[in-house]
Amino acid sequence: MQKKGLLFFLLFWLVALQLHAQQPVSVDERTSEHVFTHREVQWLEDKNGAFNIDEIRSAGFENKFKDIKGGVYPKNYNNHSVYWYRIKINLSDLPKNKVSLIEFFDQTTDDITAFIPDTTGKYIQARSGAAFNFSQRLFKHKNFEFKVLDRSNGSYTYYFRLRSKEQVNVIIVYRTIDYFIHYALTEYLSYGIFYGMILIFCLHNLLMFIAVRRLQYLFYVLYILSVGFYEMSVDGIAFQYLWPGSPNWNEYAYGTALFLVSIFALEFTKELLQVKTRARRLYKLINTVLILRTVYFLYCFFFNKNLFILKFVEFIPLTIAFCTGYWIWSRGFKPARFFVLGYTFLFLGFIIKAATVLGLNYAVIGRIFGHYSLSISFILEMVFLSFSISDQVRLLRKEKDAAQEETIHQLAINAELKDSINREIEEQVSIR
Repeated sequence: MQKKGLLFFLLFWLVALQLHAQQPVSVDERTSEHVFTHREVQWLEDKNGAFNIDEIRSAGFENKFKDIKGGVYPKNYNNHSVYWYRIKINLSDLPKNKVSLIEFFDQTTDDITAFIPDTTGKYIQARSGAAFNFSQRLFKHKNFEFKVLDRSNGSYTYYFRLRSKEQVNVIIVYRTIDYFIHYALTEYLSYGIFYGMILIFCLHNLLMFIAVRRLQYLFYVLYILSVGFYEMSVDGIAFQYLWPGSPNWNEYAYGTALFLVSIFALEFTKELLQVKTRARRLYKLINTVLILRTVYFLYCFFFNKNLFILKFVEFIPLTIAFCTGYWIWSRGFKPARFFVLGYTFLFLGFIIKAATVLGLNYAVIGRIFGHYSLSISFILEMVFLSFSISDQVRLLRKEKDAAQEETIHQLAINAELKDSINREIEEQVSIR
């Protein structure tokens, strides 16, 4: 009995150890893409940034790497620390004429150093990130790619040293070069459609502003341009095409874009919904928020740019804009209904995006839709805000036509009264 108990204990211990161990990923000629999640990635926090690759690979660090607990992807929870990540891949029967890549998705990551094993068993260092000039990347692409050097059959361990001032999702992906090209072309086509729609909306409303001189059109143009600027900054498109040689601007770009989004969203709300005349208290509240948001932005820009990472601050002005629209709609101003609907889609996009970042909706909605959910919600919001503007113009035109009809009717009455008076005068003159 004692031997059976000891055997059962050893068997249980081995199973538990196997469950805790990092799971290697099998890659063969049929694998075009694999996203590393959960037990496939292990991490180690280096608080002082003192470890090197030889120490990390040593036997003393083998059990110091930790599994992911909560969420789908690891994060750099302490922005002042350096983080090491480790993945294991079993390669078998890969085509010799095709290149494979290890790719990182989050474009706001400042510094990634990859240690890739070569054919001799040594580790070759490659470096990329948002803190370096765009020209230093392996490919002229918004993401960070590292080439898989040794593609012969066997088991390989890859190490990545990551540092970022902002908390990022460490999404590590294996891709073949042909699938990478296909995905990149499709993604850039999608970006072209998205930014093309923004430009079309801007041009249309700019022409309307020139024609009718109403400030709501101008603020709407500035608002959606700010949305496009924010999306370009977060997606890495702005760094690629606007300031490829100035990586320092990456630390200010998205914070500046979010500030402009909030400011012009509130100004557009005031003009479109006629807040000054319809809700005097909300008008004062919006002006107060505009002042406070401007002061906060100036402090971040000139004194502490690290506060730009507090993106939840933008939730306050956007919530005030939504509540203002709902309040005025409930008081009978019909154009506000499309305004409220547009912001409803925007909030839904924010919720899905936040859930994706936290890894909560990975199995329900999917990684791709969750990643682009905010862009889709921005498009829907732009459409419904345009409906709201058109609805307001239609309402104003209807009121103007009604006023003109009333004026014409009153003029007709006045003319008839004048004719009646003239006839009476003529009769009096005739009698005399």
